[in-house]
Amino acid sequence: MRILIVDDEIYAVEAIREMIDWQALGIDEVLTAYSMRQAQKLLTEKAVDILLCDIEMPQGSGLELVSWIREKEMKLVTVFLTSHANFNYANQAIRLEIFDYILKPADPEELFGVLQRAAARAQEQYTRFARMEMAQFWEDSFVRQCEEFITRIADGRLPADRETILHEAARLHLERLDFDSRFYVALIQLRAETDDEKEWGKGLTEYGLKNILAEVFYDDAQSVHSQSDVSHMGVYCKRGLPLIPRLMERHYLVLVNANLVGEKEFSALCNSCVSGCQQGLPVAVTVYPHSAVPIEQLEQTTAQLLAHAADNILYDNTVYSPLDDRITADNEREWDQLLSEQPDAEQLGELLDCAARSGMVTRRYLSHIYDLTCQYLHKQLPGGISGMNLTVEKARATSSLDGMKDWLGRAFAQLPHREIETPAESQNVIGVVRRYIREHIDEELGRNELAGLVYLNPDYLSHIFREKTGASLIDYITSERMKKARELLTTTDLPIRDVALAVGYSNISYFSRQFKRSQGETPLEFRRRFS
Repeated sequence: MRILIVDDEIYAVEAIREMIDWQALGIDEVLTAYSMRQAQKLLTEKAVDILLCDIEMPQGSGLELVSWIREKEMKLVTVFLTSHANFNYANQAIRLEIFDYILKPADPEELFGVLQRAAARAQEQYTRFARMEMAQFWEDSFVRQCEEFITRIADGRLPADRETILHEAARLHLERLDFDSRFYVALIQLRAETDDEKEWGKGLTEYGLKNILAEVFYDDAQSVHSQSDVSHMGVYCKRGLPLIPRLMERHYLVLVNANLVGEKEFSALCNSCVSGCQQGLPVAVTVYPHSAVPIEQLEQTTAQLLAHAADNILYDNTVYSPLDDRITADNEREWDQLLSEQPDAEQLGELLDCAARSGMVTRRYLSHIYDLTCQYLHKQLPGGISGMNLTVEKARATSSLDGMKDWLGRAFAQLPHREIETPAESQNVIGVVRRYIREHIDEELGRNELAGLVYLNPDYLSHIFREKTGASLIDYITSERMKKARELLTTTDLPIRDVALAVGYSNISYFSRQFKRSQGETPLEFRRRFS
């Protein structure tokens, strides 16, 4: 056992060291400090059991020191020494839960008696905390063992046979697991990793997730330790033992006893889980719920939920339930009907957006409409879709809503191009192209890209653009780049290199030549003239 004596009077400290038989108290080491700062340094370096401290010290009082100790959650038995019977001191000492309070000069017998009781209290605290730590160790070990057992059932390593499961549970002494009940099952999936999650780290994210899940699904579980029987120490909570096994990377399982929770309450818990994770985690989650099943059906249920998770490419921070196949089939028929009307990629994109808002856009759905669209395109293009590896393209197109829209745009650009039928449509096309050029002036801009934007043949677009504007597409793009460059050179302090990048030129020398050809002077000369 270790004691720390703190007093700004050196002689008082030495007197106490000499007057007490420390060995008789079971104290092995006596530390001394002459200020609050020295005491804080010692307390952070060594574990101390008893603090004997003067209250009145010039560089930080004993009361301030004990307040600091409480903030650090150090478990010390504290005895105060003071030269004055000050009621205010006594009142603060009580509030800080001080063990005892002795007036100076301390009588050796009185001090010994107080320290003897303080040593006994410190020993009691040590024994209690040691028991609690041991209980927590066994409890954590039991929970990990139970989670591993549940995972073995869920992933099929343990046969989906009730008798086998119960026999294995008994062999591992997991009798506390109630396998006579049915369980509601929820798969919790961490969605795409974010920069904030990377800063947190995987360990902290999982710790936060499990805390939220335990609080939501198991009614804020609290450890209840039995002092009489370590084998029965455990976590007891309203809805059972909080087991949250990790099935695989970013996928966790929750089982809730159906005898303790109804279907509506389980549904509400799933929604509460999403809300809690949104507020407390740096990453989106999706919850995949399932109705109550017996333990021998857990493997089959888990496989279904993992399939739903793999199919979900769009919906974050939600309780996910797949739509009825009939609804999805109706939408696929609508897609097929639209294809028969020879739509453009933009019209198909609008139908996709509508499906997304209805909760239908899954990997499986996109795979079906990809196949339907390929059949349509092969009829329109006897030679097939050129320049595309269809296996690779399908993987990209079915991975996200934007991926499908991108593929539709590129695939439909290969169809025979239409011609503009009215002057109004011609003006509209020119307006779209001009606006796109202005909004993407910092990017590479080519005829094929602009023609695909308005679903025209590149040569035909160039023809009508020159006809309506009097300038070629290339000259118009260059003119817009120079216009933006002049604006940046006269209104900002951006370096010439950054100005070049901002108007679509990655090569500063080429930019300077183009600018001089257009303006009759270099960018630097132009800036100096206007500065």
